[in-house]
Order: sequence, then structure tokens, then C-alpha cells
Amino acid sequence: MSELPSGPWVNVSIDFADLPSGEHLLVIVDDHSRYPVVEIVTSTSAKAVIPKLDRVFAMFGVPEVVRSDNGPPYNSIEFAKFAHYVGFSHRKITPRWPRANGEVERLMHTLKKVVRTAVAESKSWKQELYRFLRNYRATPHATTSEAPATLMFGRPLRTRLPEVPRQVENSRVRDRDSQNKSRMKRNAERHMKMRLTPLKCGDKVFVKRDGYVDKFTTPFDPKPFVVSTKGSMITARRGKQTITRNASFFKVLDMSLVVDNTDSDFDCSDNEQDNEQMPDIPRRNPIRERRRPRRYDDFV
Repeated sequence: MSELPSGPWVNVSIDFADLPSGEHLLVIVDDHSRYPVVEIVTSTSAKAVIPKLDRVFAMFGVPEVVRSDNGPPYNSIEFAKFAHYVGFSHRKITPRWPRANGEVERLMHTLKKVVRTAVAESKSWKQELYRFLRNYRATPHATTSEAPATLMFGRPLRTRLPEVPRQVENSRVRDRDSQNKSRMKRNAERHMKMRLTPLKCGDKVFVKRDGYVDKFTTPFDPKPFVVSTKGSMITARRGKQTITRNASFFKVLDMSLVVDNTDSDFDCSDNEQDNEQMPDIPRRNPIRERRRPRRYDDFV
């Protein structure tokens, strides 16, 4: 019997499970938490396995020891170079003695049974495999009496089964997160040209165009919309067309230049309560006097 590692993802065991379809399951089990990771590969060569291991180690970190049998690709020069480059010790078990890698070997029997059952019942074996892994990771292990996911991540894994909610409150992380977000908000507001113009229900606005706008096209749609809801997320309409954007995408139309006053009888009764709860945002820039251009004086 091997001694329990000092912590999760310190020692891991890996092996292959052959499938009738010609594919293979690369099975990785953490010896401390019994947390399984399964990757589907089409070949057991080092060229196919190393990218999968690299992907798993990118998610969970590089273990100190990787234990395997003596089959391919573990005897290749490519795998030895990969182990040296990433930084883990590759430990091979005694040849012809698979029980030395018993933790992953036992799980392989169960995985193969799941695949055979799914094929016999004409179900997607991949989906059934993922369903089994989800439940296995959340079920207390017979040896440790703890779920593999709980030992691995320090929290229970949420599944379809009902459970008593348990929140782990980390006040230090919450305080640090709040301070950093406040600092990022101040820095962003300092470099942005903020123009907080209050928008009321019934105001006519121009809407900024989406996507790339060439230099011969106005950045705002020249046909105005009418604001129907108020807040940081504003909805405006023009006929049967409605559009919802952030307040920064709208520009208030100068009513002194408007000749056609359509939609002036727009009903904002549904938004009166919302307008009372959200007061107008004061302007941060002075209000300048707007005059009609002189080139329009000759037009009636």
C-alpha cells in the first residue's frame, strides 16, 4: 500500500483504457483526493498524449510525481524531455505488476463498464462518461469518506442531486476584490471622457452605429429614436424597431432643431415609478449655449 501524499495533485497516476471504437481514454487520478480526469485520445503515442497532459497540467498545475506503467508513450525520449521541461518526476511501476498502479487500474474497470453499458443501451457513451465523472467526483470515496472534488478544491461539487448549501466566506479575498475593483473604476473614469447626460422617458436620441464605421458615414444613426426606459441600460424605439444599449451609446437630440415632432405623445406612464426610483444624474460638464448654424438662416 502506498502512503497518502501530503496534498492534492502532488502524486498522480496515469494509464490508458482501450475502447471498441479504436479510441483510448487517458485516465489521470490524483492519489490524494482520488479526483479523476479523463481525456479522449486517438493514439497512445507520445505525440498525441503529451498535448493532452499539457492541457490538464495547465488547468490543475504540474504534479511532483507522475506514476505510470511501462507501456507507450512513457518509454519514449519525447516523454522524458517533456517531464524534464515541465518539471515532474516520472516514476514507472514494476513491469508486469499492474497492482502497483492499483488506484487508476480499479477506476479503469468502472469506466469501461460505463462505456459498454451506454453502447448496449444505444446512448452516447461520451455523454454517459461525463455524467459518471460528475457524479463520481461528488460522491464520498469509500477510503477517504470525502468526495474527490471536496478534497481537490476544498468545496463540494454541485450536481443535480439536492444538497444543503454551504458557503465558504473569505472576507480577506472579498475585501481585496472590492479595493482593487474600486481602484480600477477610478483609473478608468480618470482616463475616460465621461459625459453623463440625464435621459428621460420620451427624449429623442441618436443611437451610435454598431461595428465598423467608415469616415464618410456619421457615427450616429441620423434617424432619431424615442427613449422608453431609463437607467444605465436604456431601451429606445423607432416605429416597430426597438434597441437596447448602454447610456453611452445615445446622444440627446437638440429639440430646437427639430421640425417634425412625431412621437411627442409617447406614453411613459409605465416608467413613472422607475423614474422616481432613479434620480437624474447631474452633469459633470457645464451646459453650453447651442445655436442654430447660420447657413440655415436662408431656409424657411
